Amino acid sequence: MTTVFYTETLSQKLFKVNLKFPPELDTALIKIRIDNGKGERRIVPIFFGNEIIISDTFYSRYAHLYCTYPSRNPRFPFSNSFFIGDTAASILFSSIDTNLTTSFLWNCTVENAQEIGKIKEAERLTAFALAEFNDLKNFLNAVGDQFYTNDSLKGILNFKIRRISYKEIEFIKQNGSSYYSFWLFRSELINSLSADTMLKIYESVFTQELKNSFEGKEIETILKERMNAGKSRPAPHFKSLDVNNKLVNLSAFKGKYVILDFWASWCVPCIAEMPMLNELKEKYADKLVLISISRDHDKIRFKEAVKKIKWIG
Repeated sequence: MTTVFYTETLSQKLFKVNLKFPPELDTALIKIRIDNGKGERRIVPIFFGNEIIISDTFYSRYAHLYCTYPSRNPRFPFSNSFFIGDTAASILFSSIDTNLTTSFLWNCTVENAQEIGKIKEAERLTAFALAEFNDLKNFLNAVGDQFYTNDSLKGILNFKIRRISYKEIEFIKQNGSSYYSFWLFRSELINSLSADTMLKIYESVFTQELKNSFEGKEIETILKERMNAGKSRPAPHFKSLDVNNKLVNLSAFKGKYVILDFWASWCVPCIAEMPMLNELKEKYADKLVLISISRDHDKIRFKEAVKKIKWIG
């Protein structure tokens, strides 16, 4: 495991944020995620009425908070994301029309927090890539859910998403001193191109101050581990939570064969091979570990498909 030359006791901070939601919303449907600089995790909220207080440590310049609530179309939930610092913050969300079928920024009033979408650099990026964003939005509105089962449409969708990523990378290259660009690189773009290409961009674009930060060291570690991954090489170490919110730690399976199965509910060949993988797992239960990684965004489709899986989710 790569050592990071910053001790947690020196780099960790504490954030605290009070979230208040409209009383008519079903709090069970509110999804909250936090990225503390080391990785993202889902918060299991405990509400007091329509309010929740979240407090935890973070290691990046800001903790990143992400909230969603479903609209009629599961592909377009109401959402908003925030930077939270070490000063106590509050976010008051406005009422929403849950019958809407297209995504809208979830309006709110904030104190001691930043709405990421309203940061000056974020607004500049939206203007910079407006044609690409509109092209993707128009495509999704036109095809609906067809791309889930149509490989040609799925290919077009992926192409349009890549066009946005390329535009975002172009924007980042022009704004290397911006923390927003740095955050965007780490949170959304780090896997968009090959690891060696992204490492070259990282090293040439961002300021030394950003690269020397805790987040900068994490980025270097991730990219260098990806570069070292390949045939006959040890797999990069990873940890993640499964569908039951249990920790999956690759190092715990040392001495066994591990298969990473990347799939999605809309991938017909993926679903077709599940019975074979189930049989394989049962036959070699003492020697083999199967870890299934879904690319689904549709929660309902995912839940139905995952019933067919008998190994780690």
